Amino acid sequence: MLYKINLFFWIGLFSFGSLAAQQSAVKLSPKEIDAYKTQCHQMIDYLQGTLNFLGDPANSPAEKEIIINNSYLKIFENDKVQIEGDLDAHRMVPIHKDVQAYLKDVVFFFKKVTFTFNISSIVPLLTQNGQIYFKVTMNRNLKGITVEGDTVNNNQLRYVEINLNPEKNSLKIASIYTNKPNDDIEIQYWWNHLSQAWKNYFGRSIRVYDSLPLNKIISFSDSSLVVETEKIIRDSLQQDSTQLSPIEDSLLVIQDSVMLVPDTLAMKNTSLMVQLIHQLRKARVVDISGNLDIENLAPLSEMDNLRSLNCAHTLIDDLTPLRSLSRLQTLDITGCPVETLDPLRYISALREIDAAFTSINKVKVLGNLRNIEILNLAHTRIDSLPNLKSLQNLRTLELDDTPLQNIDSLASLSRLTNLSIAKTAVKDFTPLARLTALQSLNLDSTLITDLHPLGKLDSLTVLQINGTRVSYLLPLAQLPALKFIYCDNSRVSNKISAAFNKINPRVQVIYNSKKLEKWWKALPEVWKNIFVSHANLSKPITKEQLHKLLLLKKLNLRGNTEVRSLKPLAMLIQLKELNISGTSVRNLEPLASVMTLRRLDVSHTRIQSLLPLQRLKNLRTINIKHTAIRDLLPLAHIGNLTLVLADSTRVKQKNVFDLEKYLPKSLILFQTSQLRLWWNNLEEPWQAALSRQMELDDPPTAGQLQQLANLRKISIGNHLDIESVEPLAIFAHLITLKLDNTSITDITPVAGLKKLKELSVTNSPLWNTGPLAGMKQLERLNLENTSVEDLYPLQGLHRLQKLNVSGTKVRNLKPLAGLSNLRELVINNTRVNSLKYVMPLSRLTLLRCDHTLLRERKVQNFKEKHPKTKVIFY
Repeated sequence: MLYKINLFFWIGLFSFGSLAAQQSAVKLSPKEIDAYKTQCHQMIDYLQGTLNFLGDPANSPAEKEIIINNSYLKIFENDKVQIEGDLDAHRMVPIHKDVQAYLKDVVFFFKKVTFTFNISSIVPLLTQNGQIYFKVTMNRNLKGITVEGDTVNNNQLRYVEINLNPEKNSLKIASIYTNKPNDDIEIQYWWNHLSQAWKNYFGRSIRVYDSLPLNKIISFSDSSLVVETEKIIRDSLQQDSTQLSPIEDSLLVIQDSVMLVPDTLAMKNTSLMVQLIHQLRKARVVDISGNLDIENLAPLSEMDNLRSLNCAHTLIDDLTPLRSLSRLQTLDITGCPVETLDPLRYISALREIDAAFTSINKVKVLGNLRNIEILNLAHTRIDSLPNLKSLQNLRTLELDDTPLQNIDSLASLSRLTNLSIAKTAVKDFTPLARLTALQSLNLDSTLITDLHPLGKLDSLTVLQINGTRVSYLLPLAQLPALKFIYCDNSRVSNKISAAFNKINPRVQVIYNSKKLEKWWKALPEVWKNIFVSHANLSKPITKEQLHKLLLLKKLNLRGNTEVRSLKPLAMLIQLKELNISGTSVRNLEPLASVMTLRRLDVSHTRIQSLLPLQRLKNLRTINIKHTAIRDLLPLAHIGNLTLVLADSTRVKQKNVFDLEKYLPKSLILFQTSQLRLWWNNLEEPWQAALSRQMELDDPPTAGQLQQLANLRKISIGNHLDIESVEPLAIFAHLITLKLDNTSITDITPVAGLKKLKELSVTNSPLWNTGPLAGMKQLERLNLENTSVEDLYPLQGLHRLQKLNVSGTKVRNLKPLAGLSNLRELVINNTRVNSLKYVMPLSRLTLLRCDHTLLRERKVQNFKEKHPKTKVIFY
C-alpha cells in the first residue's frame, strides 16, 4: 500500500513539472494557480493515505518507522512543522506538536484508525513578505478504535497551509490546525494542570516576582495568579469560670493550626510566567530519581527538547508520554514498575537505556533503536531476545539475573565491547565466538564449562566466571589483551592457574579470594580509608565486601594530596568515573587496564603524559587543566571522546589541530581565557553578527566560545557598522567567509587563515587586494561591487576556480593569464576592453562580460576559440 501512495503522489508531481518550470517567482497566471490547486489536492490525498497507512495494524512497524523518520519530508516543509492535535476529541485546550510527534501519536493512540479528508476550498494567499501559499479548508472524519478499545467517529474542520517554492517548483505542508497556534495558552494549560509534585520539581528553587516560590503558584491566567498561602486557624476554649476550680501546677495549652489555601492575585500581565515556563519546557535534562511523589511522566510529552531523563526508583509505570520525544538520548528507569518499552519504538536518538530491576519481559522494540550504545536489562523478566542485527552501535549490554536461555541473537553484535549475562540459564555459549570486539565479559553463576568459544576474542580484557564449573583456562592463553580472569568459587585450582600463567604470565587469575585479600592487606592505609569510604565497607572487611569494592564505578579523590600512586585502581574492573584533581599523582600508567573508564579528571596534578590512556576506547571526557601536558595525540584513537578540557596546559594550537584531524567531532577547550578576552573586547556590531552564526548564551559559555572559534563558515550581511575584519583572525578553521554590505576596506587580518577556500566581500568599499597574494589556497573569490581595481595580487592564486569582479574598477585581466584552474569568470559592469589574457584559460566553463568596454567582435572571437564555454554578453 505504501508503494501505491508514493507512486500516486509522484505521478502528480511529474505531470505538472513542465508547467511549474515556466512560472515566475512571484506572480502566477490563473492557469498556473489551477494547476497548483490540483497538486495541493493530490498532496492532501497523499497525506490521507499516509495517515491511514500508519493507522492500519496490518502494516509492519518497520514500514511505519520509515514514514515517521524519513518519508514524511516528501510533503512536509521540515521536522518543525506544527500540527494541532485532533486525535483526542475531549481535549479542551489546543496542543500543537511537531509533525513526527503527531505521526507517532497516530500509531500509539489507536488499534486501528481511518482518516477521510473532504476538501471544501483551496485558496492562494500571500504572506506579509510576499510569499505565496495555499490554504486548504477541509472536513476531517476520523473513525477508529483506541488502544483502550473505545470506538471513535468524529468530524472536525481542519486547515492546511501549503507553502509554494517557485524556484524549486515544490509545494510543502507548513502547518495543519483547527485553531491558530497560541503558545501562551498552551503554556498556561501545561502549568495549570501539573500535579503539585511536578510543580515542586520544576519550581521549588525558583523565585518569581521578587520572593514568590514558583511551586506555590497553583495556576495563572493573563491577568491573575492563584497562589498557595498559609492561613492560621486559631483554636479557642470557652469555659465557665464559676464551675472550674483552679488546679495547682497545671498548664492549659491552646495550639493554632496552619492550612494552605488558594489566594487569587490580580496582575497587570503574567508574561514573565509565560517566558519562565517556556524556558523550563526547553530543558534538556530531567532528573526525578527517587521521587516517590511523581506518579506519571505526562508533563514531559510537551518537552520535545529533552535529551536525558532519569526517573530511577520512582513509581513511574508508563513510558507512553515519551513516545514523541525524538531528541531523547539517555533514559534511566531502574527500579520502576515499567512493563514495556514499546512507547520508545520511534525514538531513534536513544543512546542509553537503563531498565534494570523493572518488570519488562519483552524487548522486540529494541530492533528499532539503531543508535543504542548502552543497554541495561539486568534483573528483568526477559526470557528471550529479538533479532538485534540492527543494533550495530551497541557497546554495552547487561542481562544479569534474567530467565534468558538463548543468546543466538547476540552473534550479530559485532561491535559489542561489554557484555554481562551473569546468573542466567544460558546453555549454549558458541554465539559469543563472533563477538570479537568484546573487552569485558561477565559469565558469573552460569552453566558454562567450556571456554573454547572465547578463544578468538582478541580484544577481551576482563573475564568473570565466578561460581561456574569451569576447570580449564588454556583456550584463553593466546588472547593478547586479557588482563584479568575472575574465577572465584569455580573448579579452577592452583595447578590450573599456574599452568595458565606459565603460558601467559601477564594475566591475573583470581581463582579464590585469598589473592584479593592479599591485595587488600598490601594497600597503603590511605587507600584502605578511601575504599572504605567510597564503597561503604564496614570492618571487618569480608570477602563479599571486597568483591563489592571491585564493582565500584565512581571514585572522587579530588584534593587528596596523600594519593601519590594509582596502582590500586587496576583491580576496579568497572570503574567509569575517576577524579584525581589536586592529588599528588604523577603517572597514569595504572589506568592503562581500566578499559571501562568514561570520565577522567586529572587537573591540577603533575601529570605530564597521556600515553597510558591511548587504549581506553570508552573514554568520553577528560579534564587536564593546569597540568604540564603538552601532547594530546595519545587520545587520537579514542573514538568516543567528545570533550577535552585543556586550559592552562602546555598544549599548543598545532597539537590541538592535529588531534582534531582524528577526532573531528570532539570539542577541545584550550584557550578559554583568550577567547573570553577576545569576546569581551568585541564591539557590539561584531557580537551581534557572530551571535547569528550559532546559538550563544549571554555571556557565552567556554564551550560555546570554542565552538564559535571552530566554525567552518561565517556569513555576515547588512552590517555597515562593521569596518574591520580584525575579530576574524582567530577563526583558524574557517573555510568559507562571506561579507556583504559592510564598510570593510581592508582584509589583511584574514590573510593568515590558511584553510580559507571561499572568500566573498561584496557591496563594500574594499579596494586593497594586496593581502590576497598570500592566500594561495583560495578556490572561490567574489569581489562584486567593491572599489577593487588591481588584480595583480591574484596572479599567484593557481587554485582559484571561480572569480567574480563585476561592478568593480577592474580594467586589465593580465594577472589572470596563468590561472589555469579558473572555471568561472564574471567581469560584467567593469572597464575591461580585452579578453586577450584569458584566451589561454582552457578550463573556463562560464564567462559573463556584459556591460563592459568589450566589442562584440572580440567576444565572438573568444567564443570561436572556446566553444565549450558559456558566454553571457549583450
